[in-house]
Amino acid sequence: MASISDKLLSLDRRWLFLLVFLGVAIPIIRPVGLPVTTTASTRMAYEYVERLEPGDVVWLSFDYGPPRRRRTIRWPRRSCGTASRKSSG
Repeated sequence: MASISDKLLSLDRRWLFLLVFLGVAIPIIRPVGLPVTTTASTRMAYEYVERLEPGDVVWLSFDYGPPRRRRTIRWPRRSCGTASRKSSG
């Protein structure tokens, strides 16, 4: 009798790709509707950037140590993107 791992290894890759495709496509077509919440500090930072005038200078400081870098690297990129979109138009 073959084990589950043997059965999965013998499975055609196209079935796996189909399952991954469905796992991505179905939530895009029919969203689950989970609430999106923001914290007060996030809302305050966003509103501050929105109040800036074109040409205003923004100094962003990202103080975190190397152990947290991998987990927090997305936040500075998003913040800089929001500020640069605001300054360009």
